[in-house]
Amino acid sequence: MTSLRVHPSSPQTERVVLRDDVIPLSNPIKTEDGTVLKELKVKEGQVFHIPFLAMQLNDSVWGPDAAEFKPERWITPGAMP
Repeated sequence: MTSLRVHPSSPQTERVVLRDDVIPLSNPIKTEDGTVLKELKVKEGQVFHIPFLAMQLNDSVWGPDAAEFKPERWITPGAMP
């Protein structure tokens, strides 16, 4: 059995930044040069590619069974990790 979460009908979407802004990160990231970023500065006109598959199979959100179709994630209260 499959689902659109695991097999999206479109691989990605795009969004365009409308004004300069700062996006706070819930988890800091380390760049190749060792700099730790706690936020991302974005500029007007930048394009973001949002990969549905990468988001929908993220173990930190969906748990270790992220690739499995489990309807109880939405049916059973508290079933989401």
